[in-house]
Amino acid sequence: MNDMITCELKDRILKEIVEKGTIDVIDPKEKAILFDVDSITYEQMLDHFERLGYISQVHMVWGGKEITVKIEAHDFIRRGGFFVQEEILKGNIEKLGLEIDSLAKQLSVNTEFTERAKTIATIGSAILGAYNILRGA
Repeated sequence: MNDMITCELKDRILKEIVEKGTIDVIDPKEKAILFDVDSITYEQMLDHFERLGYISQVHMVWGGKEITVKIEAHDFIRRGGFFVQEEILKGNIEKLGLEIDSLAKQLSVNTEFTERAKTIATIGSAILGAYNILRGA
């Protein structure tokens, strides 16, 4: 089983939930098998979707769940979901890095701001580096 939670996996699961309709009763163990994750991971993703305001869930006595899809989930999926959200974040971080580098070059002729520009460039590079590490790039 694949227990790696990726943006693509979250998008597939949320999209499947949205496509099922407004209210659906599910067996998390069966759904986990369908998405090649263990049931704990699947339920953690449901909890995550609930915290984000995309679904609400009612725990059934037999272990199943009644899932109610909220309008926010439809909007989020329509806008591209978690994958697009991550790509936008990555693009903005890269753009920030380029802007910082450009600023550092422009300010390098003005020694009054050189150290400050280097500090900002270092921070931007650290952010981009941390993002790439988290992304696995």
